Amino acid sequence: MRKIQHLPFGIDDPYINAAYTAQRIPNDPTDGEDVIINFKTMPMEAGQRAWLEVVRNGMTHRIRAQYQYNEGKWALWKARLMPSCAAFEKIKYRIAFGQGNDSMIFSEWYSFTVKKWVEDTCLGFDGRNLFISRENDQTEIPRLIMSRFLTDGENIYDIELIFERKEGENLYGLGEHYDSLGLSAGSPYYIHVFDQYKVQQKRGYAPIPFVFSNMGFGLFLNTGFRTKVLLNKGAINVVTETLGTPISPDNFSAKLWIDTKPLEIISDIYKITSPQLPPIWAFGPWASANEWNSQNKVEQTLEKLKKFNLPTSVIVIEAWSDEQTFYIFNGAKYNPKKGSDSFSFEDFVFKFPWPDPKGMIDKLHMQGIKLVLWQIPVLKDIPNPIAQYRNDIKFAVDNGYVVSKNDQPYRIPEGRWFENSFVVDFFNKEARDWWKKKREYLVNELGIDGFKTDGGEHLWGRNTYVYPNKSAAEARNIYPEKYFESAKEIVGEDGVLFSRSGYIDSPKFTLFWVGDEDSDFEAMKSNLIAGLNVSLSGNPFWGWDIAGFSGELPEPELYRRAVQLATFTPIFQFHSEAPGDPIPSAERSPWNVSEYWGALEILNEYRELVSLRMCLVPYIYMEAKNSVLKGVPLTTPIQFKFLDLEISEESLAFMFGQAFLVIPVLEAGVKNMKVFLPKGRWVDFWTGRWYEGNTTIDIDVSANRIPAFVKENAIIPLSLPESKNILEPHWDFNVNAVLCITDDILKVRNKILKFLHEFYEVKWFGIPEREDSKNKKILSIKWLDIEEVQG
Repeated sequence: MRKIQHLPFGIDDPYINAAYTAQRIPNDPTDGEDVIINFKTMPMEAGQRAWLEVVRNGMTHRIRAQYQYNEGKWALWKARLMPSCAAFEKIKYRIAFGQGNDSMIFSEWYSFTVKKWVEDTCLGFDGRNLFISRENDQTEIPRLIMSRFLTDGENIYDIELIFERKEGENLYGLGEHYDSLGLSAGSPYYIHVFDQYKVQQKRGYAPIPFVFSNMGFGLFLNTGFRTKVLLNKGAINVVTETLGTPISPDNFSAKLWIDTKPLEIISDIYKITSPQLPPIWAFGPWASANEWNSQNKVEQTLEKLKKFNLPTSVIVIEAWSDEQTFYIFNGAKYNPKKGSDSFSFEDFVFKFPWPDPKGMIDKLHMQGIKLVLWQIPVLKDIPNPIAQYRNDIKFAVDNGYVVSKNDQPYRIPEGRWFENSFVVDFFNKEARDWWKKKREYLVNELGIDGFKTDGGEHLWGRNTYVYPNKSAAEARNIYPEKYFESAKEIVGEDGVLFSRSGYIDSPKFTLFWVGDEDSDFEAMKSNLIAGLNVSLSGNPFWGWDIAGFSGELPEPELYRRAVQLATFTPIFQFHSEAPGDPIPSAERSPWNVSEYWGALEILNEYRELVSLRMCLVPYIYMEAKNSVLKGVPLTTPIQFKFLDLEISEESLAFMFGQAFLVIPVLEAGVKNMKVFLPKGRWVDFWTGRWYEGNTTIDIDVSANRIPAFVKENAIIPLSLPESKNILEPHWDFNVNAVLCITDDILKVRNKILKFLHEFYEVKWFGIPEREDSKNKKILSIKWLDIEEVQG
């Protein structure tokens, strides 16, 4: 049977489109360009021939195709359209293949209109907002060197804006990217939600079209379309790529900042992304491993957490479901229902490997641990689906609850994650309600506390559509937001989502981890860079898989440095990739890493640091409120806090909230570091030694700590054990103490009393004692009963 394959646009991806050898080059021809038609045919046979039938200006002519080579059973061909395209010309073509007229087959007809770049403005400007305007009033836009738009003579498509870049101007933002804090010249950045498995560099799961500089410039594009940003010595080039969808005021607008302080621009982007405050328990330690695929393994984990006294607030289970419905526990027995119907807890008889999930959840809750279950927004392609899943798929497809392509249900392309699977259309309210009702019993009856909403990067190609007829050219970036919004409606304000992908509005619904990475120092540095970048771009609540989730178990030094760093980042979580029963276990749990390397100190140091983390949760929660209400990142690189200082662009030192200065150790074998302290007075959090700022100091980092300093006069709410030892384990985060970083309590007495009025449950008040050379683990604190302070 003869076949022809031609994908004019590939899958419209800026990173992997080149792998699609049957596309039109260029995908969207413009005035004066030559056009190459690439296609494949099968079978390979002697005497084969192929050509194009092309209609131009009402005339039909034939162009012979040239055979190139073969890929397995496919023959690859190309043909060139001659002469070059002219602006606004309408061209259609089809492909013929066979040995002769009797054996010929023909493809469908393909067509395109040749577009043209017009150097003119189609934008209006009101002093802050840029918007599509058909009225060419020649409004002057500050710093704009040139603008142009792509048109087919009727509609506007792509828009290119070129702004002046001043000498010495550094650019930042764009949400998640892993290469550096400052944006680099050379290859472009694409604001394109993409599932890059490890070594992400400029590719991001959660980018946003927002860029700002150290010289008062800022630009935000409010659009779902892909954005390309390219920097050179004197220009900032920004292109909105619509992939053939007309641009309009309904799908494009922008904000422009000129001569504005960077932190003010960041605060404004926080107003746009509107992150929401999660419950306080989200800031405690999280534990996760993909190999926890049974109730027995989870309960063994709980027992080990208790045995080793490792405070934990969240457990994540990924491999809990039947791997088909993703809402029924694996092993559960039940009578299948119609695809339209949902289940209740009483519909199931639970069997191995999850014989009593409700009992398990209750045990976790009794220990103060919340439970988060993994989710994915696809209807997975399964060779022999179970009856319930068959019913669900049929109902979803029959009712248009899945994303479509060419008026048929869309399937994820081969070679991509969950290939050949359907994708739930969360733009369709009825589809959302159907998907939510299937999962509501997990929250309302079993009592789970959230979902790990993985995936979301599944829409490929402009001919893929969501409800009501919106192209993936615009919907791809927005799709994760719709997915998260739906899941958040299930768990409510008291629950959390934990997600990898994202876009502009995602922080309204979810916390983030910064994607999949290896267990090595380079990967940890990349994760930190990505986290700081999202924090600068309106997304404050991020974490990463401590010491990486992939490959061999992390070595002791990497694990220790990663736990130290995670203690001072918004979300603290260990996780591992390997499923099933890997030998040796791939768990990044402290007991497993400790046992594997024969290094008991790993377990002991982890215990101390998670105990410290639990003590700091009230402080982190206070700073999280500040982040949400005032638009201040929870993790801010110090170059944005102290603008008058010349700090190396390579520096990844950051403020954790308003009080802590953290200097990560991101290389193996580091024993000493030169640390720059900004102006002011600082106390070493580990030794209690005071330093005058605006200077560089040498510091020993060979012990189980990374450099961490606290600003003078900082007030830090804490949750202390009765011993008042902040390195001693305890399992709650109720505020009962306050630490004031001062050596003269009278200077800050009024500030303290105001603080105590808000935190009336405080029992103890502490100030740092003078440096104690005998104490190598943590600063010495003098604790007073609160009545002494108030008196």
